[in-house]
Amino acid sequence: MSLELSPQTQSRIIEYAAAAGVNVDEYINRLLERAAPKKAPAQPTPYPVFTDKSDDDKRAAVLAYINLPPEEIARRHAPGIAYLQAQLDVAANASPEEIAQADAEWEAHKQAMNENRRITGERLLYPDGPQR
Repeated sequence: MSLELSPQTQSRIIEYAAAAGVNVDEYINRLLERAAPKKAPAQPTPYPVFTDKSDDDKRAAVLAYINLPPEEIARRHAPGIAYLQAQLDVAANASPEEIAQADAEWEAHKQAMNENRRITGERLLYPDGPQR
């Protein structure tokens, strides 16, 4: 296997490998082992996955999902529902200070997301009046 890397990337990899005390091959191997685990965790998808499927296959997958018994749909969505319920339980017991802090964090998040989109000229996710 060979990789075509820019001279800048090659230099950085050589530097990082030397700093880690290993050769370049070992360093890249370690990076890839961390970035690409041997086996992805098996998790059922609660919705149809459409990669590399024909339109007929996509329609069939959607119809199969829509026609699942309600118990199966509930089973597939149970982890997400449990997470959301836990968040609601935490929010129900929050103090006014915690609520104010959460609101401030949410506003800061929205402003950061919008600012990045303003810079790139994209549509704002959280409109806050006329775009600048």
